[in-house]
Amino acid sequence: MAQKTLAERFHVTPQTVANPPFWNGFVQEIDVRIRALDAVKIAWEEVSQQGITVALGRINEVLGPAANRIQNIAALGFLSVRSATSATLDIGSVTFAIDPGVQRELFVPSPFVAVTRESSPFDYAIGIVSYFNRDTGVMDIQIQHVEGDAGPHQDWIIAAVAGQAIAQTSILNATKQVKAETDSIRTATDSIRADTGQIRNAAGLIRDETARLRTAAETAKDTTVAVASRYHGARTSQPPVADIGDQYLDTAATPNVVKVLTDAGWTPTVTVSIGGSREVDFPVATGAEGTGPFTVGGGFTRGDVFLNGYKLRSGDGGTVILAPGPTGTFTLTEPLVAGDEMAFRGYLANDVVDIYTKTEAKSVLSSALLDYHDRSYIDALSASLGESISSKLDKSGGTITGALKISSAANYLSFADTDAGQTRHIHHNGGLIGFLGAAGDWIMRSTDDGALWTKQLGDLNSRIEARAAAHANDRVASLSFRRVSPGYMGANQDAYSPAGTVLGGFSSTTGGFPNEMNGFYYFYLQMYDPVRGWWTIGG
Repeated sequence: MAQKTLAERFHVTPQTVANPPFWNGFVQEIDVRIRALDAVKIAWEEVSQQGITVALGRINEVLGPAANRIQNIAALGFLSVRSATSATLDIGSVTFAIDPGVQRELFVPSPFVAVTRESSPFDYAIGIVSYFNRDTGVMDIQIQHVEGDAGPHQDWIIAAVAGQAIAQTSILNATKQVKAETDSIRTATDSIRADTGQIRNAAGLIRDETARLRTAAETAKDTTVAVASRYHGARTSQPPVADIGDQYLDTAATPNVVKVLTDAGWTPTVTVSIGGSREVDFPVATGAEGTGPFTVGGGFTRGDVFLNGYKLRSGDGGTVILAPGPTGTFTLTEPLVAGDEMAFRGYLANDVVDIYTKTEAKSVLSSALLDYHDRSYIDALSASLGESISSKLDKSGGTITGALKISSAANYLSFADTDAGQTRHIHHNGGLIGFLGAAGDWIMRSTDDGALWTKQLGDLNSRIEARAAAHANDRVASLSFRRVSPGYMGANQDAYSPAGTVLGGFSSTTGGFPNEMNGFYYFYLQMYDPVRGWWTIGG
């Protein structure tokens, strides 16, 4: 049977008498239980000590050899071994016998190793380990690169290296080759430098000759020189002796103007144009377009046609025929095929007949602007408008008389509370008008037919109808009646019963015939509804 708890043995009720026998029994029970716990504690300490002894023994058995191995690695290393094999470092496979000992047991070769000599660091090779038997010490290495005396030698040290070592060695050799080529280039540069000095001297002679020719040109500036029907010079009039088609460079004009002699006189060959860019990307061809014609909107003066990224040749023997003009078109000599992509790039030039210098343009514009107001007039008008606007609407306060209309795609009238740092708005948009909260969302709005909506209650019209119907249905379902406050009226009283009462019964005499009614009884009628409670019907 299980031992009872202290709460079970010493349960206290209002009838419990806390006398000496009660308390002595309570203390004895606690003493017995504590003594039992002391015995358990002693046994647990013994078990714990035995566990610690066993654990220490296992640590000595397992970790002792591992610690010795770690000490050997720290003292001897695990990245290199030695070999007394007589071998020659040649490209290809070379076999080494690794010396026995702790280093061989600990050695872990990487894919790339360096084979060096103990007596000479300048003799070495880089290779890849293809086979290694730690028990026998046999190691096969595929030699990739050799430097220095290849041997044979017998004092090898084989060490693990990073895979990038062979790449670094190749770079070093390439660097040496580049250095040799650089020395050769330096020698050639010295030779070129000597030739450059000679060229510099020749350039000085040319400079002197150019100066002489410039002086001669300045001397002939005011004369007209004809060379193969081409004239040049600074004159107040064109050359008088010339044939139709002759050219003349007028150096008196700034900038110089090239003119040609026509039936109408000397005419400039270059005019200033305002170019209208034309860039048209035609839809991807379906194959039904044929050879055209294709129209460039707005027309063009010059342009190029590109088909699938290649420019088409125009003119005789070309693949495109251009028809410049206000309604410019072009046609192809070969029809488009489905998938072709075609584009046009060009311009429409509008010649400007009148060319003015800056001074001439200012004079022309000044006379043309006489009918317009000057800046002083504009400034005075702006100030007047500012005063007029300020009198109607002052941003710092004021009164607006008349209607104020705000017209935009979405109207806002914002009210900023500077104390609370919040802004709310009157908003009109999408057939709705109402208020926006500080978060910028609707908090109350209405339509033109008066349908009212609030963020808290939703559609108020529907809500009111639903609540009213529910209220009326609840009142009708909960109606009840009762009679209260009975009363009596004798037959000899000539009066009506009190208002709101109902007949409850009557009294009569017995023993005679017919029986006589002496009076009647009445009650007041009360009705109950959920809102008003019980109330008496009257009137």
